[in-house]
Amino acid sequence: MDINGREKAKRFWIVASLLGICMFVTAIFCFFHTEKNEAEKRMVEIVNYVKVQCSTYTHYNESSESKSLLRAIESARQMSTNIDMEVKNRKRICSHSGWMVFLYWMKKERKSVNTVWMKV
Repeated sequence: MDINGREKAKRFWIVASLLGICMFVTAIFCFFHTEKNEAEKRMVEIVNYVKVQCSTYTHYNESSESKSLLRAIESARQMSTNIDMEVKNRKRICSHSGWMVFLYWMKKERKSVNTVWMKV
């Protein structure tokens, strides 16, 4: 081999090595780009799944809160009805208790109703 042949062989291997390195870098770049896109798609799917789960959980909590508020309102109405009935019963008891005291006093004094009315 002459010097020209060695130079050509050297250039060939240098060019082939550079082309191999370029192909390797291009393959790595394409691989990472593809992996990045797939990871991005997976992340979007996960985010959408989390959004749906949060929405469902929020809807469930709102429903539960609404039911709780309705129960509280119903309890308040029932308490209001109970208080109204108790007030009415107390008024009735108070109006009757006056007569009860009067009748007890008459019994204690051993007087009849007619005798008491005549003195008044």
